[in-house]
This record gives sequence, structure tokens and C-alpha cells, in this order.
Amino acid sequence: MNPRNLFYNLSEKEIKKIFKKAETKTIEYKRDQIIITNVRHTNLVGLILEGSAKVMSFDINANKTLLEELEKDDVFGSIFSFLTENELEVIANSNCKIIFFDYQTLIANHKIAENMLYILSNKLLILNERIEILSKKTIREKILVYFSFLKTKHNSKYIELPFSYTELAEYLGVNRSAMSRELKNLKDEGFIETYGTKIKLTY
Repeated sequence: MNPRNLFYNLSEKEIKKIFKKAETKTIEYKRDQIIITNVRHTNLVGLILEGSAKVMSFDINANKTLLEELEKDDVFGSIFSFLTENELEVIANSNCKIIFFDYQTLIANHKIAENMLYILSNKLLILNERIEILSKKTIREKILVYFSFLKTKHNSKYIELPFSYTELAEYLGVNRSAMSRELKNLKDEGFIETYGTKIKLTY
């Protein structure tokens, strides 16, 4: 969870006032259900109350890549869509509950506006990591760079993938079978040890 969420530094009274003033609606979604499409053209901010979701990016050739994983208290909406020129779609990773707010109402509160900017800067860092990964020419390079990011994030050679191997392939923008072969090569060559989605880096 982001240590600074949408309502960071707001009192309970201020939060209740926002809920009362904003046009909100809470919707429950089943796993794999589409939460929102054409994110860029909405005026909503979604906040995950329960469960998890993922943001998928579609380019002009309809190729899809996993852009971001969303957990409890994470937010999504049109304010973040300018980070990419591609169309975005938010899909439930599990059964989840989302509350939607009118964007203009939220940013009228200066504390929330500051929190949104903070969240936006974090999303920009995540996007920069993706750009560095996708800029690598080989699948091996993409995998090793991503593992290095996880190693730095957790300050450990023992890392755990935050999603499945199928989603990892989507995140790296590579073929699932080709990625599996490269992971096997890395394991056979002694670069990594794998225990399901848990991985030990030996380099």
C-alpha cells in the first residue's frame, strides 16, 4: 500500500465532509471483470476499498501490456492516464470493491490535491522503470533488470513476484513461452533459484 494514500493527513471529519460533498458510488466487481475502459475520457477517480486490480495498456495495434498492479487504497483515473499515450483499461484481479469520486470535487480540497501529486510522482517513477525494462532488447535483459528493481525495492536477494508468471510476461511485454525458456536458462546457469513465484538471486 502506498504510505501516502488519497486521504493522507486528513481528519475523520474532513474525510466525512468529502464523502458527503462528492458524488460517490461504490461498486463491487468479480475477478477478471472490467472495471473501467477508456480511462482517459472519464472524470472519475477510483479508490480500491477491498481486493486488487490491474491497469492494462493497449497500443494502436491492440497489443496489451500490464502497466500497473493496484492494491487496497491505490487510486486510478484520468488524471494518471497522461503518463502514456495508449488506451487504458482497469480489470479486477480479484473480487474487489471500488469507490468512485468526481475528480473536480476531490482536487478542490488542497490536502487531497497535494496527495494526488505525490501519488502521481510515484506512478511516474513506476512508469520510468517500465520504460527502462521495455527498452532492453532481449528477454534476458528485461528479466534481469526487473529482478534488480525488486532486489533494490526489498533490499534482499530473496524476492517474490507480485503477480503470476503470465502477468509477468505481460508486464515485460514478451511471449510467455519464450520468457519461461529464458527463466529456465537463468536457473540452469545458476543466476537464479525459483520456488514458485519466490526467487533467489545468486548474482
